[in-house]
Parts: sequence; structure tokens; C-alpha cells
Amino acid sequence: MILTNLTVDNFRNLIDVDLAFSTSINIFYGCNGSGKTSILEATHYLGLGRSFRSRNVRRLINHTSDKFALVGQLFQVNQPTITVGIERKADSSLIKIGGKTSGSLVELAQLLPLQLINADSHLLLTSGPLARRQFIDWGVFHVEPLFFSYWQRANRIIKQRNANLKSARNYSDVSMWDEELETIAIWLNQQRENYINQFQPIFTTLLESLLDRQDLKLHYYRGWSNESLYKDLLRASFARDQLLGYTQFGPHRADLQLKFKNVAAVEVLSQGQQKLAAYAMRIAQGLHLRQQSTKRCIFLIDDLPSELDQERRLKIIELLLSLDSQLFVTGIEIESLSQLATNQAKVFHVEQGSIKES
Repeated sequence: MILTNLTVDNFRNLIDVDLAFSTSINIFYGCNGSGKTSILEATHYLGLGRSFRSRNVRRLINHTSDKFALVGQLFQVNQPTITVGIERKADSSLIKIGGKTSGSLVELAQLLPLQLINADSHLLLTSGPLARRQFIDWGVFHVEPLFFSYWQRANRIIKQRNANLKSARNYSDVSMWDEELETIAIWLNQQRENYINQFQPIFTTLLESLLDRQDLKLHYYRGWSNESLYKDLLRASFARDQLLGYTQFGPHRADLQLKFKNVAAVEVLSQGQQKLAAYAMRIAQGLHLRQQSTKRCIFLIDDLPSELDQERRLKIIELLLSLDSQLFVTGIEIESLSQLATNQAKVFHVEQGSIKES
């Protein structure tokens, strides 16, 4: 869906903001600390119920208030407009979708698919497997309706199995969990494999365009050896699992790595190249979503000019302009974003929490 309007109350330095967006390109420019990133952060929070800058909710609430509120209008062709909102205090939250109270952030995530590109994007390649596993699962979640329920069940069973490991006298005490876990793990792995197989050619094309390299490939690890049946591995690893206190193998250990031959790409790419590779992954995910569903991904791109040299920035801009997606882009100077300022774009000047269309 498309975010057509956003009202922000007391979110960081945005006290009382009411914005109407372009369905295509939205550009925010202004000095550092003016509130540009806060607009992206507020949009991110509306879609996912969390910030990409801080886990401390108190830091998100303006010091003059005890809560913040975000309200957005979502539009899709041939569908009624949906109003979504979040009110957040330090110790409580309220979510409303279409005027009805909801207890689930999953509903928001389904309505508002978001991709964030910022200075930390390269961490997708350089950090631990959790971020890359979340990357895969975001993609599967938006195209496979049953994915979230299976994912939830897998995590619940693994948690119960881990708890039972501490008191188990022998393998039979945990085998009941393993039977169900095997079925779910195989299903989750199949969905993830299907997704990667569809995603890979899109990503490869973008990567070649940005890095001019054809020797980098994605390698998916399902969370256990390809040579082993999962049920046999769970039994064989029981003693070690019990000693460690957790389940070593399973869908909760899946990973996706970009490699040059058998070497992790981060070992051969510069940091600038790593960022471009991460950009390609994010953009390819949005393209895949558009191909596989009626959903349009919303891209939040923070401080685009500072991340790239001029040549690479122009390539990214060309890619972004070719997307059938809604873009929210920030930068310090409007001149550096002028290529994005098409007839379909809206340009906003941000100054000390005040945002005006220019």
C-alpha cells in the first residue's frame, strides 16, 4: 500500500506535523539534527512498531510529553483507504487499524512493507546471521500467508525443547518436541529456499549493475547439514544440546551469505562495495515483492548522498527512479538530490522539527 498522509505528535523533535505525501517520491532536506531522519523513523515505527535508531522508547517521546502518536492513511487502487495509528507511552502502547484496536504488529507489517537503506545497511553483510535471517523471513512473510504461524510455532517449540533439555534424563524426554519441530523445520526451509531461488536472479542483475562483478553469489544455509536428516541430527546432538542448554541446529540457525567462491564477500569487498551490495539486496527484495504480489514496497533512504560517490549515487538514483515504489529520501542539500526531483516528487524542507513543502 501507499502512505498518503502522516500525522506525527511528539515523536522526537516533531511536535505537531501533518504531511501529505507523493505516491512516488518524497524528498526531505535540511541540516543535521533538523528532523529529517525522524520522519523516516516515525514511518518505520508506524509499519513495524520499532525504531531503527533506539530501543529506548523514552528517547522517542518528546521531552514535553509522556507519549507520542503516529497516524497514517494507507491507499491501494480499488481498495478503501485504511487509517492506522500507534500511540506509545513508556510502558504501554495502543494500535488501531481501520478504527479498530489491534493487539498485533503483524497486521501493520502486512499493510506497510518497508525497506530501510541507511549508513548501517552494510551490517546486513557484516553482522551476525540474525539480520540476514530476518531479511529472508521478511521476504517470505510478505508472499506466503502461512509463514508467520509456522515461524511462531517453530520458535515456541524450540523454546520448550530448550527448557526441557535442562531436566531431561534421556532423549525420550524431548523427542515429542522433535517430531513436530522436524515437520515445521522442513516446511520453513522449503519456503525459504523457494524465496532465495526467486530472489537470486533479481539480486544478481542489480549487483552486476552496481559493482560490475559476476563472481559474487548468495549461499543459503538452512540451519543444519544438507547431508543429515533433521530428526537424526536432533537425536545425535541431544547430549551436546543438553550440555549447552540449547538446540544447536534448526531453522533458527539459518543464514544467507554473499560469497566470492568460498570466501565471505566482506573479506574481499571494500566498505563502500559492501554498502552497494547491501543496497542491491534491499532493492531486489522490493522488486521481488512487486513481482510476486500486489504489494508495493516503501523505501526509506536516509542521507543518500553521504553514502556514495557521485557515480554510484547516480546509479542508485537511476535504479530508484525505475522502481514502481514509494520513496522517502533525505539529504542535507537539495542540489545533491535534484535528479530525484521529478514532476511526481514532493520536496520538503526540514528545520528544527518544522516541515514545509517547497
